[in-house]
Amino acid sequence: MKKIKVVHIVYKWDKLAMNNIINRYIEVFLNDLYENTVIVIDGNSDTPINFKNKNCSFIGLNKKSSLRGLKIKTIYEIYKICKSEKYDIAICHRYAPFFITLLVNILYPFQKVLAIFHGLDQFKKIGRRILFFLFNKQNITAIGVSEAVRNDLCNNLWGFPKEKIVTVWNIINTDSIENTFIDREQARIQLGIKKDWFVFGTIGTLNLNKGHEFLLTAFSLIKNDFPKVKIVIIGGGLKDDLFKQANMLGIQNRVSFQGYVPDASHMLKAFDVFIFPSIKEGFGLVLLEAMAAKLPILTTDAGGIEEVVGNHGIIVPKGNAKALSEKMYELANSSQHYRSHLGEKLYITLHSQFRRDDFIKKVSSLLP
Repeated sequence: MKKIKVVHIVYKWDKLAMNNIINRYIEVFLNDLYENTVIVIDGNSDTPINFKNKNCSFIGLNKKSSLRGLKIKTIYEIYKICKSEKYDIAICHRYAPFFITLLVNILYPFQKVLAIFHGLDQFKKIGRRILFFLFNKQNITAIGVSEAVRNDLCNNLWGFPKEKIVTVWNIINTDSIENTFIDREQARIQLGIKKDWFVFGTIGTLNLNKGHEFLLTAFSLIKNDFPKVKIVIIGGGLKDDLFKQANMLGIQNRVSFQGYVPDASHMLKAFDVFIFPSIKEGFGLVLLEAMAAKLPILTTDAGGIEEVVGNHGIIVPKGNAKALSEKMYELANSSQHYRSHLGEKLYITLHSQFRRDDFIKKVSSLLP
């Protein structure tokens, strides 16, 4: 029996979160009916890939320099690969791979295209809306990773049937991640955190959307009330402005900027509270990882976050440092029993609302 050939088109493979997401989609096709190929646009033969699916191959195009503009060479190269390999289904993640797949789909029509969008405002630019309006075809289904992302797509994809825009929540491999957590004491040693510190910890790239500046301001409002409370920020990116802000607020010795830490989620047990102050967020995969670690979560109402943490996360208005500081005060002053209770509730939510079987069933229902 001829296998159905599936191609997954992504931009990069240098982020663990994206690695995990792609693997979850590959797992939909784990049976012998399918054969998978992953095309990484900015990847080469040295790109570290660890597929759990034996029916999966990898193609790295090393096309970083061609990702701006019309990407003609990249589009043509992927078209030639798709035509030669005769792929039946294309799955693409984020805008740049989708744009390429959109045009390849004209030259080589797939049976089905699943376009997964992970963030908000992907079609905020008028040019993107026009391109989609001109070149979208009936074989495309757009997937938002949260209702917030889906609603954003519904408002911005001109002329595209809303019934072909669906929500499929991201999931994580809970068994795998729970086995990789480093115990609290060892994680604190690795991060240089004292045993008796109370830690609000966060993980995420340092950019304006993540709201770190509001976190620092909020902490400065309660710093004198809790001399043993510390902020730990794990993530690479632009941090000079945050350093300056911490110095101006007089909290430079109470905030630990860890920078990029490989497999950062392994360190979650070092935290007392996971704090996620985003002001713009499509989903927030790291929230699921914090839920797996049974941590209480203090976060905002940005984008799809409320869908993830449900009724058991502590939520404040995005960008509101005062509201954030008040909840930080409450949690720093709370009992271990109370915080453990919150963490357990979130752990139950993770295992009841973000199930692998439900994810596979939902994605499978979108296939031809």
